[in-house]
Amino acid sequence: LHLLAFRALQIQPGMDCLDIGCGTGYTTVLLHAMAQSEVRNRILGIDISPHAIEIARGIFRSAHPIDAQLRTQN
Repeated sequence: LHLLAFRALQIQPGMDCLDIGCGTGYTTVLLHAMAQSEVRNRILGIDISPHAIEIARGIFRSAHPIDAQLRTQN
């Protein structure tokens, strides 16, 4: 379902993406997969929960070594 929604948004390689309410980073990983290219783009995941961001960082370090920024924001 997420991929269908992202396709509707017409996310293209090289685009910068902002994932507001990223939680543990599932959608951030999908955005990265759709927007990655040879051109350096930015993927930013923001969530209100510091715990969720820490989980996302752990997932990114171990299973998905991707270039994305994650931060807590109110």
